[in-house]
Amino acid sequence: MPDHPIVDQQEALAVYLRDMFDESPSEITQTAPPIQETQIDIAEPAQEAVAEDWRTQPFQALLMDIHGLQLAIPLQQLCGIREWPDTELPRLPGKPDWYLGLLSEDRLHTQVVDPGHIVLPAEMRQRSATPAYMVLIDEGRWAIACHAVSEVITLHPDDIKWRKIAGKRPWLAGTVLEKMCGILDIAALVGLLKT
Repeated sequence: MPDHPIVDQQEALAVYLRDMFDESPSEITQTAPPIQETQIDIAEPAQEAVAEDWRTQPFQALLMDIHGLQLAIPLQQLCGIREWPDTELPRLPGKPDWYLGLLSEDRLHTQVVDPGHIVLPAEMRQRSATPAYMVLIDEGRWAIACHAVSEVITLHPDDIKWRKIAGKRPWLAGTVLEKMCGILDIAALVGLLKT
């Protein structure tokens, strides 16, 4: 029998959540990060300015479960949801463990990944749990596997603890304490996936 107590998965997840939501004061702010001013042509608005608008006004977000961790993805950054296929996704050689395969539909090739390898420590990932859905992001070029999607909620920027700097979790845009969930920063997550 081991000398140290075995930590229950739910207890470990609770500790991780407390740590994630309890960022150092230098990494969080109660107001949305300022939008950088750019020269905007009236005929064609700059894509960066449009992409950042969701942080400055109430927005809707989809709640999803990734290995027991509840995360929210802003609907503006969501390209679709697919049920997990019955057949195995073809894997490309030389890809890391978090790469689950390639979904090819209508001439669109979507790389499906397990974000748990980025957002959770190894001991908290439920390896036996098969994902139920894939959430498409980045114009359908990527999809993140999740175990459940629950509801769409409306979030107000003042209710979110926004992060000022990327810190050790660049994928985390902010946290909603009332819902005990993190808000995914899709641009940062895609940047991590591409490296």
